[in-house]
Amino acid sequence: MDQNTLSQQTPMVPTPPVQSPTPAIPPSPINPRVIILIVLIIIVALVLGVGVYTLNSSKKQSTSPQPSILPSPKPTVDPTANWKTYTNSVLQFSIRYPSDWNIEEIENKTIILIKSPNVEYQEPVNKVVKGAEIRIQISPYNYSGNISSLIQKPGTVPEADITYISSILVEVSEIESVKTISTGLYGKVVQYQIPKENKIYEIGIYTSDQTIQNTFDQILSTFKFLDQNQSALCSSDQECSSGYFCDYGFNCAQAPQKGPECTKIYSGSQKCIKKCTTDEDCSPAESCQIVYVASGSDVAVGTQGCQ
Repeated sequence: MDQNTLSQQTPMVPTPPVQSPTPAIPPSPINPRVIILIVLIIIVALVLGVGVYTLNSSKKQSTSPQPSILPSPKPTVDPTANWKTYTNSVLQFSIRYPSDWNIEEIENKTIILIKSPNVEYQEPVNKVVKGAEIRIQISPYNYSGNISSLIQKPGTVPEADITYISSILVEVSEIESVKTISTGLYGKVVQYQIPKENKIYEIGIYTSDQTIQNTFDQILSTFKFLDQNQSALCSSDQECSSGYFCDYGFNCAQAPQKGPECTKIYSGSQKCIKKCTTDEDCSPAESCQIVYVASGSDVAVGTQGCQ
C-alpha cells in the first residue's frame, strides 16, 4: 500500500483551539470607614466585657459573709451606788436616797420624811412649793387582803378636798401594789400603797417639780422590807415590830431537832427576828431556830425565830 492510500484511510484529529489566559482582576480596595467601624465594635465589646466582669466580682464580694464585729458591752453603772442607806427597825424597811437629801424621823420613827436639799413649804398646810418630800408611813387602816380595794375611782371627794386622777396596779419591791395620783390641799401627790401582811405601807411624793420624778423612781426602786434582805438592828424588843423580837445574844442550832447548841455568839445591838413555831412560818430561805437571848452575861430563855 502506497503512502497515498494510507493518507486517505487515516482520519484527521482536529486540534483544539488554544485559548488565551484570562487576565487577573485586581482586588478592590477596603473602605477605611469599615475598618474604623470594626475597631469600634471590638473596643465596645471589650469595654462591655470588662464592665460585666467587674460587676459580677463586686456582687460576689458583697454577698460573701463578712465577720461581724460586736461592740464591747459597757459596764452597767448603778446610779444609787454612792447614795446613803436608811434602815427603819420600827417599820421594818430599808431605802436608799441621794447623799445630799435629808432624813427626818417623827412620831417615834413611824413617819419618815426624805427631803430634797432645796425643799420649801407654804403655810399653813406645809404644801411643797419647791423641791420634793417623800413621806413613808403605815396606813391607819388594815389590809383586807383584796388589792382591788386600794384602787380609787377617778373623781372628786369634796369632804376630803381631794381629786383622784388615776389609780393603777404596779409592783414595788416585787409586791403587787397600787399607784394613785391625786390633787388637793397638798398639791399634786403620787402615792404608792404596798400591802404587807395586814398592814398597808404608804409612800408618797409631794412635789411640783416634775424633773424630780426620775430621782423618785430610783429611790422607790431601792425600797425593801427587812425580812427580804436583812434584819433590823436593835438593842431591845421595843424597837421591833409586832411579831418580832430583838436578838442581842446567842444564835443557836435549828429548833427543836438539834437542841440548844449555840453556833454563834453576838455582842452589841443585834437584829429584829420574826417569831415562829415551825419552818412554814419563815421565808423559803429561812428556818425556824431557837435563839437564846442574853442581857449582858445572863442568858435568858430561848425563843424560836426565823434565821
